[in-house]
Amino acid sequence: MADNKSTASEQTLKQGMQARLPEYMVPSVFMMIDAWPLTANGKINRRALPAPDAILLQREMVAPDTDTERALTAIWAKLLGLETPNISATANFFELGGHSLLAVQLVTHISAELAVTVALKDLFVYGQLRQLAEYIEGLLLTQGSETAAVASYGVSSLLGKSPDKPALPSIFLVPGMGCTALTYRAFATHLADQFEVMVLTTPGIDELVDADSDLLTLNIDQRVDYWYKAIKVCQPQGPYRLVGHSFGCQEVFELARRLENGIAGAEVEVVMVDSGLTAFETKVPAGGLAKQLLPSEVYNELSVDDAPIDAQILYQKSVELGLAPPGVDLTQFEVYCQAFEVQMALFYGYQPAGKLAGKVTLVLAAQGLAVAAKKQAVIDYLEQWCTQTVEVMTSEGDHKSIMLQPALPQQLMGVFKE
Repeated sequence: MADNKSTASEQTLKQGMQARLPEYMVPSVFMMIDAWPLTANGKINRRALPAPDAILLQREMVAPDTDTERALTAIWAKLLGLETPNISATANFFELGGHSLLAVQLVTHISAELAVTVALKDLFVYGQLRQLAEYIEGLLLTQGSETAAVASYGVSSLLGKSPDKPALPSIFLVPGMGCTALTYRAFATHLADQFEVMVLTTPGIDELVDADSDLLTLNIDQRVDYWYKAIKVCQPQGPYRLVGHSFGCQEVFELARRLENGIAGAEVEVVMVDSGLTAFETKVPAGGLAKQLLPSEVYNELSVDDAPIDAQILYQKSVELGLAPPGVDLTQFEVYCQAFEVQMALFYGYQPAGKLAGKVTLVLAAQGLAVAAKKQAVIDYLEQWCTQTVEVMTSEGDHKSIMLQPALPQQLMGVFKE
């Protein structure tokens, strides 16, 4: 790849892919090899393919020039098994071999060595070492201020922003109960060519906080107030495109009202995915958190007559099934459960504070609310709180998988472009 012919071939390949593929699917590195390594069956032997070295992955070597950059370089070198002189300030953690488990360790090292809390989701947004260093320096400046609190109930760009990518209109997404921002990465990817998906984050769910943190106990109005401030920083003026999934439908409804009331003339469009504004119940059903978190067949194996499940067993089963946030230990999982339980209490105790003037679309999951006995009651109740007629449509999947299917993003492109 050092000669001009190799470089020209790589540029031709990249330009051809950029013309046909979305930006996130274009490879960052090309390697020229003489022949494909094959298995005994004549198929490509992926394990025998050569791995690009760190220098090749980085393209350029830029020495760190601040104390924070140098500290991060040392941490990355330790976690990735590289020499510090081989890590550029423009390097990307994940392109150098980082993965979700190492990302969790990186968060821990940053907290211990730099005395600042960085959320796991931030590593996907600020993957480049220099960008991450600048973000950390900003956090250090704002610790203890209202800005730090806003960052906790904040906004995360799941796919990150590339300087080569043109600015796209934003969609702000409020996750479902107990769902981390990373749960919606596939959803964001399907929309990547048309919209920048910004997920609103919640302490205890997306960020590690202390069990006695006041941020865990905020009501919907208080959460919405923080998110409103964070959104105004990202996008001072409308139109605002909001999507709520499950429990997030209640929060997105109040957030839309807050934007309408707080920004004169703001145009706000809302899509509510497989949930309405009421649970038609006033208290959390028997079984509580465990019944909400675990698949029904697993829950029924562990609990008899909705008896409480031991925290250690719930933790082990949640990790085994990939239901717990990646990399959390038992103590962190208990904080996550605490945040989850507060969300449940808010969901069952919620009442709308007033009517919404903007356009509202309710999307029902084909194997979810679309076939539920309460479907019409959910629609009728929502209509009471909307000035405009609610548009109702159906999309593939059940209550959870609807956000993973390509059908919903395709439908949203049409909704938000009308």
